[in-house]
Amino acid sequence: MSEKCVTVIYIAGLGRSGSTLLAELLSLRSGVLSVGELPKIWHHGWRDNWCSADGYQFSTSPVWRRVLQRLRILDPGFEEEDAFKLSDRMLTHRNWRPFWLFFGLSDARSHVYQMQFDLLYRALSDVTRSSVIVDSGKLPYHAALMVRSKAVKLKVVHLVRDPRAVAYSKQRTKTNLNLSSDQKRTMRRENALRVSLRWIWHNFLVRMVCLRCEDTVLVRYEDLVQDPNKVLERILGSSGLEFYGVSGPKDARANSIAFTGNSSRFGTNSHRIKPDFEWTLKLPLSQLALISLLTLPLRFWLGYGGLFRLKTGRKAS
Repeated sequence: MSEKCVTVIYIAGLGRSGSTLLAELLSLRSGVLSVGELPKIWHHGWRDNWCSADGYQFSTSPVWRRVLQRLRILDPGFEEEDAFKLSDRMLTHRNWRPFWLFFGLSDARSHVYQMQFDLLYRALSDVTRSSVIVDSGKLPYHAALMVRSKAVKLKVVHLVRDPRAVAYSKQRTKTNLNLSSDQKRTMRRENALRVSLRWIWHNFLVRMVCLRCEDTVLVRYEDLVQDPNKVLERILGSSGLEFYGVSGPKDARANSIAFTGNSSRFGTNSHRIKPDFEWTLKLPLSQLALISLLTLPLRFWLGYGGLFRLKTGRKAS
């Protein structure tokens, strides 16, 4: 079996930062495939049977069924149940794993996990004939493992959004549209303090991972919605792909089989961008002050403005 190096653009960051939007915009380019949050494939795909962007639930999706068949050919000993159990153990330790990976330490379980995803990325590329796979998995430990892979040409896109916007989004009531109609439920809400601490920890870990990766790009959500062409050109240009811009026919559809992410992946107008700065008017002043103070050092490091201002100069209150 000949070796094949698969190009993977991995979007790392915290939820509600625009990863689905970025993945869909990237997949408007021919040859680029968005697969959603691939580290969660055995939880939300195989076990929970979430809906895929191709209009099918995971278990009945023709593309995903062919991908799993191809995976069994590449790895004759592969079993979904074993993959689920391994992934479940790895996800349990997602917060501290990047630390010891950063210092070059590893274990047998991590090696098996990495090899499994090496073959999964290859199966996706073989079945869909895509030259680039976009994985919006967000988890830093997954990126830390794949950086070590010789079968994957990894590009880490650190996607970050103002923590006050993330906190506001986390407190809004949203329906989980990933589920089937008889399973729909609202997504979990989080308070401002928890979001602030998670934002600091998560983005710090991603920056650690980026130090070990040769090809990384820092993308701010605010920059993406203001000038998407410039941001996408930075990402795709260094991946050896020519970028033509996001303009196109109104019925343009992204090349996506994502089974996770927000509801925008189910539509046809993925290239229509609607900046969301509602938080600047509706986030309570007490929460604004708390989040601003807690996250100030890291926000400043990631290129955001002063204590109560956006990088764009908009007032946050």
